[in-house]
Parts: sequence; structure tokens; C-alpha cells
Amino acid sequence: MVNRRKSKLAGAYGMRVSVIHDERGYFMPALGSHDSIMPKFDNDWMLHNIAYSHHGVLRGMHFQQPNYQAKLITLISGEIQDVIIDLRENSETYMQWDSFILNEVGMNQIYVPRGFAHGFLVTGEHALISYLADAPYRPSEEKIIPWDDPKLNIDWVDNPLVLSPNDS
Repeated sequence: MVNRRKSKLAGAYGMRVSVIHDERGYFMPALGSHDSIMPKFDNDWMLHNIAYSHHGVLRGMHFQQPNYQAKLITLISGEIQDVIIDLRENSETYMQWDSFILNEVGMNQIYVPRGFAHGFLVTGEHALISYLADAPYRPSEEKIIPWDDPKLNIDWVDNPLVLSPNDS
């Protein structure tokens, strides 16, 4: 079973994918194309990344231009505040942001369309995240919007404790 929460930014949404627990642990069907309970995506996923981060780490706000990537973010364990920014110039929500709390008991996935910046802050003790992308990573096209850009005024749930030099 999948429950969705539409974003205020067109095309993006968060999801709660049901996790099946038993004495062995748990199983979560993160992506499917043959089952009516799983969302369908028109993306050809070609890149699979995994990120592990500790409490207070902020990664973002990253995007590629001109070859934007759509992403399917799946939280495997921990908790994050996931933030997206609409960078599509013809969009009614251009340069607006939205935020989702992803954790193990609530929402655990977010679909990020092409034309968005993406980042997250680890609000739990740790976070293990898997994300799919539909375009290759091209370092020469990577761009970063400052996490604390005053024009955006993103409402982070906490101040970051750890930033990479690129994200500072």
C-alpha cells in the first residue's frame, strides 16, 4: 500500500510505502512496475546512489544544469528533513521550496522531478538513504544553491552541524 502527499510544487510528492515486518526483520517494496499498489514512474532509472550520514549533516541544495535529474529518494533508516526547490523557469512555483520529514514510521520516499534542487538534513541519529536518478552524474554540470539562501528562507527544523566545503 502506498499513501501519497502531494507537494505544493507541481510534479513532486512524498510517499509512505508500507513496510512488511515479521520475525526476520522487514521488507519494503521500494519500486515496482507490475503491481497496482506501487507508483508508476516514466523515468528510466540509470544511477543508484546510497548515502549514509550522521546527525546534523546537511547535504544540498544540489542540482545539475542543463541535464537535470529526476530522483526517487528512499529513506532506509533514520530520519531526515528532505527539501526540494523548483527551478523550472516556466513553473508557477518557480524558486519556491517544499519540505518533507522522512522516517521509518511515516513518509519514507519522495519523488523529485527534473528541474529541482534537492537536499536533506539528518534530524535523527543517522540516515541511510537510497536514491535513483534518471540521468548520469556530470560533475561539470553540478550546481549548488546555498542551504541558507535568504531569498528562499528555507525553514530548516534545526541548524546543520556538519557541511561539506561545497555546501558551506
